[in-house]
Amino acid sequence: MRAGYTLRLELEEFSQVFDAADSSRAVLRLRASLIRQRGIVAQQAFSLEHAAAAPNAEAGCARLIAASDDAGEMLVDWLAANIKN
Repeated sequence: MRAGYTLRLELEEFSQVFDAADSSRAVLRLRASLIRQRGIVAQQAFSLEHAAAAPNAEAGCARLIAASDDAGEMLVDWLAANIKN
């Protein structure tokens, strides 16, 4: 059986940003497009920022993982609201 929908994800930003010498944050931005029979059914931009506990790679990585998990949950909710059986 062939899937009725195609999900296209465009990762626009996935980075650790240092606002000052003693602070950083994880930034994740992506655009999701739900496509059916070559037409866009829905499109949504997701933007998440999480402050890191420390301005180092370990803290930044942990916050990027958290942002990715949150984006995944948001994406699942968005898909559930936009896919019609």
